[in-house]
Order: sequence, then C-alpha cells, then structure tokens
Amino acid sequence: MSILFRLSILFRLSILFRLSILFRLSILFRLYCFLNIFALIGLLLFVALLQPQLLIEAFNPVTTNIPLIGLSLALLNNLKQSSQS
Repeated sequence: MSILFRLSILFRLSILFRLSILFRLSILFRLYCFLNIFALIGLLLFVALLQPQLLIEAFNPVTTNIPLIGLSLALLNNLKQSSQS
C-alpha cells in the first residue's frame, strides 16, 4: 500500500472516531437507541402479522431482532450508569 493511501485511511478513521465521540455524548444517542428498539419491535410485529411463516425459518426476525433489542437495552443501561457516576 502506498503511504498516501495509509494516510487517507488514518485521516478517515480519526474523523469517524471524533464524530462517534460527539454523537455518543449527545442526548440524541439515547433517542436513537429508543427509536432502534421501537423499530425492531415494530418490524417483528409486522412480520408476525404479515408473514408468520418467516418466524420458523432460519435467521428469522426473532433470532435477529431480540438480541439487538437486548444489546440496545444494555447500552442504555450502561449509559445511565456512566452518567450517574
């Protein structure tokens, strides 16, 4: 790899890191987590109503949405604990 290519990758990563810190510190991050949870629950309900046969197949919405909802709840819990200390 050329040195210019490596520098461009490092520059992009540094910008993404700074943006992620700003985004994580904002109140919008909690809102984003809640919207993520509600959207995943909504998608699960829509699949259950419109195409229930998908719920018994491999990689169904239950096995993909429920763990993501759990991770979002864990993230919200972690954010709450870090803001209290």
